[in-house]
Amino acid sequence: MQVTVGGRDGARSVQVDNRSSEPIVVSSVTLVRCQNVRDRCGQTTVEATVRAQSRSEVLRVEPADRGKPMSFGVSYVWHRARAVADSTAAGSPAPVSMLNGDGDLSHDMVISLGRGVVALRADPDTIVMSRGSFMLVSQFRVLAIGPKGETIGRVRGDMMVGIDPGTAAILVKPDSIKAVATGTRAFTLRMPPRLSTGRDRPFRDLKVVIVVPE
Repeated sequence: MQVTVGGRDGARSVQVDNRSSEPIVVSSVTLVRCQNVRDRCGQTTVEATVRAQSRSEVLRVEPADRGKPMSFGVSYVWHRARAVADSTAAGSPAPVSMLNGDGDLSHDMVISLGRGVVALRADPDTIVMSRGSFMLVSQFRVLAIGPKGETIGRVRGDMMVGIDPGTAAILVKPDSIKAVATGTRAFTLRMPPRLSTGRDRPFRDLKVVIVVPE
């Protein structure tokens, strides 16, 4: 992640540098500790695609008063774009939930689908946060995956969140995570046992890694 100053008007361009071999989609950007920012602090949905081995602007932040300094912290949430691209390139219609994330599944719906749901996946499985920024636990997304690897929808409902050893991020009660130091820390998402009703094996725990860059 890189925040650069651009233009003569004091605006700042929030840019994401994708060094992987696959395109990604930055789904949201969160601004924290805002000083002299024209728009409110908090989460903004952007759904911006960043091509492999490239850098793209995902949000432009304007000052409230151009004659005064502006400052803020940034975090963002991303996921791989390859699943959608593969589906459309093959000529098969992608599920609506895969394209825009609108397909929500309650726990009862997941249970009723039975073997139609073969796995759960954390999406994204890596979240980059700037030091001092916060995010809500509810920003963790759990997707239901079908037999052909397709995304069926987002699983909504209670889950238990655990934290692995580390110092980069901490849980702040009742429902937030704070990035406190450079490094990484993994969080474990565990679904309620009843979600695995009727299955030979329970759904496995999911891992989400918080990365706090220098």
